[in-house]
Order: sequence, then C-alpha cells, then structure tokens
Amino acid sequence: MKTLFISDIHLNQNNPNVVNLFLNFLKYQASTANSLYILGDLFDIWIGDDHIDEMSLKISKTLKNLAIQGTSCYFIRGNRDFLIGKKYTKLANIILLPNETVINLNGKSTLLLHGDTLCTHDRKYQNFRKTINQNWIKNFFLKLPVHLRIKISNFIKKTSIISNKNKTSKIMDVNQKYVLNLMQKTKTCIMIHGHTHIPMIHCLPKSHYRIVLGTWNNTGCVLEAKKNLTLIKFSKHLKSTTLYTLKNFKN
Repeated sequence: MKTLFISDIHLNQNNPNVVNLFLNFLKYQASTANSLYILGDLFDIWIGDDHIDEMSLKISKTLKNLAIQGTSCYFIRGNRDFLIGKKYTKLANIILLPNETVINLNGKSTLLLHGDTLCTHDRKYQNFRKTINQNWIKNFFLKLPVHLRIKISNFIKKTSIISNKNKTSKIMDVNQKYVLNLMQKTKTCIMIHGHTHIPMIHCLPKSHYRIVLGTWNNTGCVLEAKKNLTLIKFSKHLKSTTLYTLKNFKN
C-alpha cells in the first residue's frame, strides 16, 4: 500500500475546476492508498465551522466516505484554513494533527508541517501569524457575523497578495538554517511541507531531504510514498507526470 501527501489545494466554490480535480483525486487515487495526509490550505479561506457551504459539505462527505472505505485521512491546518475546528474534522472523519507532527514513514523519521513557520526571513508575516493565532483573537473573530468575517478575510487575502508582490524570493522561501535546526531538534531525516507552492525534493547534508508539495490549479500535485518517494503532477484526466523521485526510500 501507499501513503499520499498533498497541500495547498485552495478549494473555493468560485473555482469549480479545482474542486472537481480534488474530488476525482479522492475517488480514483486516494482510495487506493492506505493513508492520506493533507498538509494545510485545503480551503482557500475558512471563516469558521459554523459556515459550511455546499462545496465544503460535499468535500466533507467525500472525505468521510474515503475514510470509511479504509483510507486514513489526516489534516494539518494551513495559514488559510487555520480556523478549521473539531466540528468540521468530525464531519469529514479526518484526524486533526498539530503542526510539526513526526511520523514513521517506511522506517524513516519524517516531519510534517504546513511550511509557513519555516519562512522566518519574512518577519512581517511571522508577526502577523503570531498575532492572529492568539486564542482570544480567534474567539473574537468567530463571534462576529458571517458577512463581516467574509469581508475581513477577503481584505486580508487581497492585502497579502499585494504585499507578497513586493517581497523577494528569498524572503518568501524557507530559512534553510532554520530547517536544519528544526530537523535536528525533532530528530528527523525527512521533512514534508507545502505553503511555498514550488514542488521539489531538496537534498540536504547527511542524507536528509526536504520535500515541498505543489499547489493545485489546472493540475494537482501529490507525493506518493511506496518503495520510492515520488512527486507527481496530474491533470483532470488523471494523466500523471513524475516531477522528482527519491529512489530506494524503503528500508
């Protein structure tokens, strides 16, 4: 059996192509896996478990059916859907994991996280992240009327897009030193994350590896773990292209 890793699907009811691509992936690809790990930003915006629209409800039903059929589904919150709570994860029958979760993947100690915390060069973002993740701010936001939460979320999203256009690639990417220190601290030799949207298998010192998952748009991106670790891009017709492979991964 295989284990699959995805992130940054950014599901949005205004982008039905990505929604259909994801639903097809769950039906035809994820259903053949032992486990599926979603490493954040499953949804483009999440304003609270009390606002579950038709699209997110359909996603929850499909994920629940997938779990019933035997594929264990795990989820780590991203920076776009960090407000997903127990109500929705229970509805979708997915297991909520903390950021920086360590798993045993084919005998390899592997660190899973969304990836935004690795971008420590972007101090402005890290300060913003620290602020909005305070419990009192999240609780205050969730008590606001739905229409106001939508308006605030859209404003933050637009502001973020404009701000990122003026940032260098170095600021937007991960801090390599921070990555190595974190892997040493967690005693892991593999790191898998998303957020930066640039799929790649990075070779690090001492046979360590950092694997970046790609974002979804006209194509999807998945990391498949079997004997090898394979980063794959696929279309709506599920035609796949291998991007990178880490061979002889299994002990």
